[in-house]
Order: sequence, then C-alpha cells, then structure tokens
Amino acid sequence: MSWVKKGSVAAALAVCGLIALVLWLFLDSFLRWAFVRLGQAAAGAKVDISRVQSRLLSGRLELDRVAVADKHEPMKNLFQFDRAVFQMSPGALLERKAVVKDAEIDGIQVGTRRSTSGALPRSKPSRFEKAIEEQLRPVKTRALSTIGQVKTIKTQVLPQNLESLKALDAVQAQLSRMGRKSAERAGIPKIEQDLRQIRRQVSALEGGGAGDKAAAAARLQGQIKTTLSEVQAAHAQIQGQFASVQDGFSRAEQLRKQDVSSLLTQAGLPALNAQSLTRRLLGDQTAKRLSTALYWLKWLRAHEPVSQKAKAKVSPPRREGVDIEFPQRGTYPGFLIERLSLSGRLTSLIQGQDMDLEGAIVGITSNPPLYGKPTRLFLKGEVPGGASVLGLEGTLDETHEPASAILAFHYSGIPLAGSALGDSELGADVKAGLGRVNGSLQIDGGQLRGAITMQADGVALSPHTAAPGRAGQFALAALRGVRQFGAQIGISGTAEQPRLTIDSDLGKSLAGALSRGLSAQLASQRQAVEAKVDALYNAKAAPLRAQTSRLQAQLDAPLNKAQTQLQDALRRSAFESLQKQLPLKGLFH
Repeated sequence: MSWVKKGSVAAALAVCGLIALVLWLFLDSFLRWAFVRLGQAAAGAKVDISRVQSRLLSGRLELDRVAVADKHEPMKNLFQFDRAVFQMSPGALLERKAVVKDAEIDGIQVGTRRSTSGALPRSKPSRFEKAIEEQLRPVKTRALSTIGQVKTIKTQVLPQNLESLKALDAVQAQLSRMGRKSAERAGIPKIEQDLRQIRRQVSALEGGGAGDKAAAAARLQGQIKTTLSEVQAAHAQIQGQFASVQDGFSRAEQLRKQDVSSLLTQAGLPALNAQSLTRRLLGDQTAKRLSTALYWLKWLRAHEPVSQKAKAKVSPPRREGVDIEFPQRGTYPGFLIERLSLSGRLTSLIQGQDMDLEGAIVGITSNPPLYGKPTRLFLKGEVPGGASVLGLEGTLDETHEPASAILAFHYSGIPLAGSALGDSELGADVKAGLGRVNGSLQIDGGQLRGAITMQADGVALSPHTAAPGRAGQFALAALRGVRQFGAQIGISGTAEQPRLTIDSDLGKSLAGALSRGLSAQLASQRQAVEAKVDALYNAKAAPLRAQTSRLQAQLDAPLNKAQTQLQDALRRSAFESLQKQLPLKGLFH
C-alpha cells in the first residue's frame, strides 16, 4: 500500500466528512423550507410544517404537523395532518430517483381553525378565480333600506351597454365561422364525392355479367359501411357545434335577466329577481367552495408532466444534457409514489360523534406516460349508524394527450347549524338542518364540465332584513317558513373562461315574497325596463335563431340525403350478392 498517498486519502475523507456534517446539520431545514415554498405556490396560502426529518441511509422521510391554510378563508385550514411518512428505495436514490412503494399520512382534519391568518402577502385571486366569483357572488346593489326613496327611474337603455347583446354578437360570430368552414371540417365534400363513386359502382354491379359479382358486392358493402360511419361522425360533429351555439343563446338569456336587474340597480332599485336573490343568499359561500375545488383541478391540469414525446423534442443547450426517461421494462420515473395511504377524522360531526376517514392516492409520478397508469384518489368516511356519509373519488390521467382530471363526490348528513345565508341586509342564521351534496367536476382537454346538487332538510332559520314596511315583513315570513331548499350549480366553458349558473327554490320563494310586498312600487318600473331590453334583445335574437335553423338544415340536408342513398345502395349491393348465390331473377318465371 506504499503507492497510496496518505495526504490525498486524508483530504478526501475530510471532504466527505464535511459534506456529511453539512447534510446532517442543514438538510432537514432545507427540505422543510422547500416543502413550505412548494406547498404555498400550489395552495396560494400559508403552509406550516412543524418538523422534517430525513434518514438518507434508510431512505426514510417524515413530516410532522402540517397545516395548509384556505386562501378564501385565511383563519381556517383547508386541511392539516399530524404525520406523513415516506419510505423510499435507497437503490433508486443512488440513480437520482425518488421511488416510494408505500407512504402514509395520518391525522387528517379539514376546516380547522387557525390562531393566525393564513393569507400570503400580496396574494391576489387569479383570473380564473375572479371569473368564478363574478358569476356566483352577489351583484352589488343599492341598500334595501333606501327602496322607499325611489319613486321613478329613467328607462333609457343603450344597446352597447347590454351584456346580453354582446353575448348574441359572440353567437353571430360563431355562426359566421361555422357557415364558412363547417361543411369542410365535417368532411361533407368528401362524403358526397364518395357517394357519387358508390352509385356508379352499384350501377355497374347491377348491369354487369355473372363474373365475380359476389366478391365485388362484398367490397362495395365494406366501402358503403365506411362511408356511413363517416356520415354518422359528421352528424355528431355538427350537432356538437350547434350545441355550443345553443349554449351561447342560453347564456344570452341569462344575461338578459341580469341586464334588467343591473339597470334597475343603477336606478336605485335592489335586484329582487330569483337569480339575483339566489346569488345574494348562496353565492358567496358557493363561490368560495367551488373556486377552491376548480382551482385545484385546474392547477393539476396546468402542472401535468412533460410527455415523453415532448421531452424527446427538447433541444438541450450547448455543453449541457437533458434527461430523457426511455420506457424500458422495469424502468421507474424520476419520482414515483405507488401508494399513499390516508387516514384522519372529522370531530364532533353529528351529535358529538366523529367521522373516521380512510383512503389512498395511488400513482403519483413525474412521468405518467412512462408509468402508464393514471393518478387516482379514494377517500371515504362514515359516522356510526350512517347519519353522515362521505365519498370522494378523483382521477388525473396524463398517460396520453390531452390530459384529463375528474372529481366525483357525495356527502350526506352535513350539519348546517352555525352557518349563515346572505348578508347583513338580507339573510339568515341557520339554527338547525342537515345537508347533502352530490356532484362531479371535470377538465378534459381544457373543457370544463360539471354539475352539483345541494339539498337542505330540517332547516330552521333566524332571518334578518333591512327592507322596510310590508316588503321586510314578507321577506322575514318567507325565510322563517323555510324548512328545506335545494340548489343546482352548472359548470361549462373552458378552463380560461368558465361559465357557471346557480339556481335555487330558496331564491324563487324569497323573490315572490318581496315582489308581493313591493309590487306597487316596482311593477311598473320593472315592466318599463324589461320592455325596452326585450325589444332590443328580440330584434337581434330572432334573426339569429332563424339563421341557426337555416344553417343547421343546410348542413344536415346533404348528410341526410347521403345516409338515405347509402342505405339504399347497401340494400341493392346485398341483393346483387344474394342473386349470385341464388338466381332470384328467374326463380318466379
């Protein structure tokens, strides 16, 4: 061993010792800082982690007492948990990969109170969240207490200020684009060309000799069936386009009602229609909950890993490399948690009883195409006796393009006591009642789809209102009489421009009560505004609806004709094929 330089060995050992000392002293602090930063970037609110402990040699990582604040209610936690344990493969770590076969998160709780605010400095709602809030939160309106001061209003209506007419302009632009390109996009010219060729072949088959007629007929039937499939696909595509047009008309109809309410509000009258009152009573809380759910779905969709095809196209900078994980058998992605077990508890949910939660997240990975499986979430809970039941299932599929995310849920036996409806001028404190919620939310290729239904039973309300006189009395009586109510939320549009609607029998009953109390003051004024808005709206909507019907008929006509002629050609070719096998023409002579 005389050839070994003792000085070099000592220096190497000193460097290794220094690196080990630095890791021992600072690695956990660095990991805690990194997890907090990443969590806050995702949640848009404060993330607190009491302790992070890592053991590199055994591949073990532990996080203690983690709390993620709710950005919409900063004095509450969106969720928290007592402990998370991740057992990584030491062998994979040597390959610079984090592979976790099993992990656990214990002590999950939801909606717990915070002692300090969880809001981040300079944190603002995104455009996506603002769009949700604008469509669900209450419209700013004049105080109910001033309603008696409004005697007459000006009914001048300017078309350029009406949102419903702008929505019809968007429909008109969509129809113009469809008129120019829909036939080509649906493949109608090709279908018509194929149909002419098929008719010629049928005529030739019927006038030809005995030859190989059966084989020719069989080939022709295959061609006809292929063209029929193309006709059906074209029909479906055109129907989808016109369904989008009808969505535009529906949105314009909703905006027409909002235009009337906005004009009355500008004149000093509060919005008293069912939709505005529904938004006033339920919109604020609904917007917060829905914004949180859609925010996370959109965040997951926006942060999908780069596909293998996209990685392969990356041009690395000069003198630098780029890691491309090739889909070889047994190869793991750079980051993978095969199964993350979840457990927790919702405390004192129904009559002091707790709900135990259990579930799992499987297939969390940095490279879904390589892993080949979607990420799935399962969570369930039940209070003993079935008084309250919770179920949550989610799938994030990024194994192919475009990626999709879907969340389905049900929750029954939700305690409503202690919650509130509306605002200080018109609302109620909920003293008793149980609720249930069912719904699904989905982002598929950037398209939003979803429907949520809510039902409250056994309700007892303590109402309040600033409406004067008979109107206030009617409103209080209507709210006191509520024993149950339901609400429906519709979700459509795109991730960049979501469209949401909210409807409830609670708003309808309250609108009726207030209208009865204020009918003498509001009826003539509302009718005058509605008449002017309706006249402008109908003058534009009626021609557009007629144009829509003409265009749909124009696009459907060649497809319907082609389908009829193709089915006739299929029968005729089948007859010729059968005639080859059985000489039908001479059978009855």
